[in-house]
Amino acid sequence: MVLGAQTTEESGAIAVYHSDDLKSWEFTGVLEFDVTNAQPGLSPDLVPRGYMWECPNLISMLDHSDGRTYDVLVYCPQGLAQQDEHYVSSDQCGYIVGRLEGSTFHVTRGFTELDYGFEFYAPQLLSTGDDAITIGWMGLPAQDDNPTVDAEGWVHALTLPRRTTLHNGVLHQVPLFPLPDKPQTQGFGAVATATCEHDETLSLVDAATPRLSTWHAEGKLLIRRHLPTGDETRSVVCAPGEITAIADGCAVEVFSQSFALSVQIFEEWQNWTTETT
Repeated sequence: MVLGAQTTEESGAIAVYHSDDLKSWEFTGVLEFDVTNAQPGLSPDLVPRGYMWECPNLISMLDHSDGRTYDVLVYCPQGLAQQDEHYVSSDQCGYIVGRLEGSTFHVTRGFTELDYGFEFYAPQLLSTGDDAITIGWMGLPAQDDNPTVDAEGWVHALTLPRRTTLHNGVLHQVPLFPLPDKPQTQGFGAVATATCEHDETLSLVDAATPRLSTWHAEGKLLIRRHLPTGDETRSVVCAPGEITAIADGCAVEVFSQSFALSVQIFEEWQNWTTETT
């Protein structure tokens, strides 16, 4: 069992416990990391620290590129400073790949962010044998000022379940359930698939008055949320190609190649009404 923790020096850590019967647990130590043979992930740090680690998942997965089984550690380091397009949100979530021996994690591929959108945190990974199903929290800690709180009495949501597979040390995520062959406005909400080429802009929600748009430029996919208080943008390095966007009420999820972006969209961020679609 792995538990998110903070050391007395106010650095993120993971506590490891062991049990033979799932009733009596023994503390076996704090997880240590061996980066001697680690290749970099898609983020700047091999093992980013921060002041606290939350919601760890430790799962074994088959890498479909080399046919070998690896341990994948997903965790949420808090308090990371932004570096270019990385660590933009107040709280991060990502993973490292390697092999666990005792309480030492031998890293083969360093940290990669799990979702590059605006709201994604504390995911749960459920093993399906070689692969996993991932469900994330479409929200962030201490950010509860959504328009739905006063108008409807709820806040935040969960992402769609995602079929998650490992390829060359990188997690690929796609919606678990089959999507329709053609765009539709029933069932999943609105589903659209398009090819985003260099310098092309796609309006994903409300073409007349865009609230969310995405485009490809300089080797990056960029997604912009249009708010009354000003625009917010996220970006991730990728080649031009097909993207799939699923909009359901205030929740939008964008999938492209090996990554996903989760976004909350409201018609009027300050004046939410139940008529919003």
